[in-house]
Amino acid sequence: MVLKSNFYFITLVLSFFVIIGTSNNIEAGDLASIPLERMDPDGNYDQSGLAKKLAKAVQQDAILSAFMSNKDIYVAQIGNKVILKGRVRAGDQSTIQRIVNIAYNIEGVKEVNTSQIETF
Repeated sequence: MVLKSNFYFITLVLSFFVIIGTSNNIEAGDLASIPLERMDPDGNYDQSGLAKKLAKAVQQDAILSAFMSNKDIYVAQIGNKVILKGRVRAGDQSTIQRIVNIAYNIEGVKEVNTSQIETF
């Protein structure tokens, strides 16, 4: 009976250490395997990582920062696709193209959709 109890105790202790070791490896692996589209500008997990990276890049561009502060342009994201939404004057298309070019230079962006930008 004592032998059987010791066996269960040792099995329980070993199982505990295996679980602890496995959970530490999983957490470390999760941090290393954040998909690029879910990584924010600081390297943390964020559902809107690409959108936030693009917003930050636009804010750092003097011309685009001024343009965006006066316009109703929004950045959204679905997976690895960035979606630009809003309204611009017909003459602002070159500026929108500049935003698109910046977006394609962000690691993880596979597509940029501008179909939801209305011109007036």
